This record gives sequence, structure tokens and C-alpha cells, in this order.
Amino acid sequence: MTNVLSCNLKFYEKVFHLNQAIGTSCCRAHSLDLKNYSSINQLLDHWHNEHLDLLQNRAITSCEICWKDEEKNLTSHRLLEGQNEPENHVRLVFSNACNQMCSYCSPKYSSTWQNDIAKNGMFNNISITSKQNLDYYASDIDQQYWINEVNNYISAQPDESVVLTLLGGEPLMQVTNLKAFINMNSAKIKKMIVITNLNPPDNKFLLWLLDNISNSKLSFGVSIDATPEFNHIPRAKFDQDVFLQNLQILQLRQYQFKFLATCSVLNFFGLPNYLKWIQKNNFNVTFSKLSNPDCLNSSYIPTQFALPVIQQLKNYDVPKFVTELQHSNSLVDLKLREQYNYLTQYFSRTNTDTNTTNVEFNQYWTWLEERFK
Repeated sequence: MTNVLSCNLKFYEKVFHLNQAIGTSCCRAHSLDLKNYSSINQLLDHWHNEHLDLLQNRAITSCEICWKDEEKNLTSHRLLEGQNEPENHVRLVFSNACNQMCSYCSPKYSSTWQNDIAKNGMFNNISITSKQNLDYYASDIDQQYWINEVNNYISAQPDESVVLTLLGGEPLMQVTNLKAFINMNSAKIKKMIVITNLNPPDNKFLLWLLDNISNSKLSFGVSIDATPEFNHIPRAKFDQDVFLQNLQILQLRQYQFKFLATCSVLNFFGLPNYLKWIQKNNFNVTFSKLSNPDCLNSSYIPTQFALPVIQQLKNYDVPKFVTELQHSNSLVDLKLREQYNYLTQYFSRTNTDTNTTNVEFNQYWTWLEERFK
């Protein structure tokens, strides 16, 4: 714990989800409705005042996720990331365009999810919070106005001073807007990070990035939760062949990348093989805790299924939350029922074949079906 409630993410990190008309300073903080602000300078003033409050040891409402973690003696995001040297970091989402339908994602971040909910309706027999996760908020702001605001902000910064992270959706599908944005701000960008599933319908924009931005300035965060053979289970519509082809291109051109894995019940049983693959190929991976829907949290897996996997993970460096289990109680049973309801509909809508080469996963899914069908 630091002596004060300081956090070098607040004010220095600026996140804009233009498709949802929201902005936030730090990916864990409460979001602000862009319709309530006339300029980016108003947002920056607000975030700067919050930064000063933290320096004066005043907890602020927008950061309550970290305060709650710290009250539980958990390592909060501000302690993990917020004590590093501050960088002028702009994180940008233009659109939810994405060709995947990951199990824990939602229409806000995937147009494939959005189209499915529009066509087939909401999932049945799931919690209110899970339904809220599957809602979609369509932006009714002047998106071009806010693109111009972000452009104007970046153009006013010193050369080689801005860290730009492109988020999605799938950024590699959003060619026109991003090409123009990058070209306009190239002199100001110190470093650019693209968060991608490395699985777009074609790789034209990927090749454009590699042809136009040096490997000293450009790196990738690659979202993959399991080995390429098993990744279609947590991340529906994943194409193994396309992924491996694009990964090879990054390696041949010597661009830096690290894998980003979200931990859920659907990748838990594949983690030992995943970590063997990571280690064998000298890859790097960062694990993230699941946010929504809560019913997919791997901590609800019954002990008889979880312990054999946890035993295999002892030789690997994984976060504590990966191996934590809930104590047996009625809440866990309710969550497992919701998990079954959610996944049954998810697998059906995505035409996912649940018969895999992973014996542990097959056994668990068979048990869930027999228990709740």
C-alpha cells in the first residue's frame, strides 16, 4: 500500500469508447457520458482534479473498484499499474466491429454479438446483470466531433510523446478511420499498441501497419485464451489457420507481442496445455480476471473438477485468482445453474462443437448437462 491514494493512471490515461459515447481515465474507473461535455478539455480538467484529490489522500467515487479491492486485501489495479511512471496514454475505440463472438463479450464490443441479440433476442434464464451485459447502447453523439477533439489534443502534444492504444471491437477490421487517424498523428506517437484477436477476415490492415510503422514503435496485445486448437471454445468463430498465419507474420517481421488471456470456466481446463505452449515457444502472457458475466467465473467450478487442473498449474506462474475456488454454498449452485443456461444458449447460437480433445472439459460439461438439463 502506498502512503497516499496516488494513481498515475488517473488523468494520464484517457480512454474513449466513441461507439458508446463514454470516456474514462483508467480502464477500471467509472465512465463519463460524453454528451455531458462540450470538449476534451472539460474532461481533462475533471480528471486532473480527481488526480489532485488522490494526491491529497481523498478517495473518489469513480475509483471505487480499487478501494473495494484494497478493503479486501486484494492487490488493486492502481497498485499493479498506477504506481508506474506516468505516460500520456490515449486508448481509443471507434467501433464494435468484430468477427468473433467470445463467450464473455457483449454487443458493446462485438458487432457479431450485437447482430445475434438483434436477431435471436436476449438469453433466457440468466441474471439481471448478465442481461445488462448483453444490452447494447448505440452512440447518438457526433462521433466525428469527438474524433476531431482527440486529434486536436494529440496534435498539440510534443513529438514522440503519446502512447496510443487501439481497442475494439477488432481494430484490424476498422481500416478507413484508423488509417486516417494514424497518418494525422504519426509524428506525435511515441508508441502504438494494437489490441487484436489476430483473426480478422483479411490481414490487409495488419500488413499496412507493418509496412508503415517500425517494430521499434509498434507492438501488439493478442487476445487468445487457450491454445489455437482449443481457443474456439471460449472465443467462438476463432479461426486457427488465420491466427497462425498472422502470428507467423509478426514473428518474421520481428514485431513485439504478448498474449492477453481472460480467465473463465471455458479456458480453465485448457490452461495447463496453454501454458506448456506458451513456455515451449517463449511467448509472454498476461491473465485478466473475468468481469462479466459473473456466472462464467472459474471459481465456481466444483472442487472435484478444479483440483486436478490446479495441481497441473503449480509449475507455472499464474495469478492467485486463477486457482481460487468458492466455498460450497447455495449461491454457487445458483451460479452453476445460470452458467449452464448461459452456455447452452451460447454454444447453440455459435454452433460450437463441445466435444473436444480436452477430456477434463468434456467431463465437466457432461456433468453440468446431467445436473441441470
